[in-house]
Amino acid sequence: MKLDAHVHTLFSGKTTIYPVHKILNESYNPPELVYSRAKARGMDLVAITDHDTIDGALTLADRPDLIIGEEITAIFPEDNVTVHLGVLDINEQQHREIQRLRRNIRELMPYLKSQGIFTTLNHLASQTAGRLTAAHIATLIPWVDGLEVLNGTRLPSQNRTAAALAEAYGKVGVAGSDSHTFRGLGKTYMVADHAFVSRPATQCTRDHLVLPLAPTSRLVLAGRWRSSRYHTPK
Repeated sequence: MKLDAHVHTLFSGKTTIYPVHKILNESYNPPELVYSRAKARGMDLVAITDHDTIDGALTLADRPDLIIGEEITAIFPEDNVTVHLGVLDINEQQHREIQRLRRNIRELMPYLKSQGIFTTLNHLASQTAGRLTAAHIATLIPWVDGLEVLNGTRLPSQNRTAAALAEAYGKVGVAGSDSHTFRGLGKTYMVADHAFVSRPATQCTRDHLVLPLAPTSRLVLAGRWRSSRYHTPK
């Protein structure tokens, strides 16, 4: 079963890149076309993970293979450093509470854990969201379920750093295109098998990564799957 776990639509709003942040959007893709393109490229499940909103995902909420997700812009209150967290399989009430708490990550993380919300630290080795230090990452590691070990828009070295941390800390590895256009959509994805991996094993090349995937309690993404393959095109 294939899933691109990190996808944006036009509901992600304006880009945060200065100085074009007032005129350019993060994405111009309508949710319906994102869904149909992902299905055409072989995705069995489709996740919509817009920045700090689930409005786009809710337009497709009647689809049984749709995962309502969100990429949270969370803030460390002591130094205003921001971080992107991916959450999957959430509802409207949870989204509202997430938005209320996201400006203080020390309040947000316990809430996510208490709700059993599958949470991923996204593109941790890049500085797209904020200038994360080792101390920031160490603070987050106990609270997150997974690390984004393959992001279709990041450098191979950045993905390798995330994969190494995921293996070291026994975290679920997640892959996604982080696509803001149709070009990359569904080309970086995870493939979950029902095979059991009894001990951690990592195999990494330029475009293919094999990691064990631990089970989660709720998320259809992981279910009871114990292993995953990750792919991104060369």
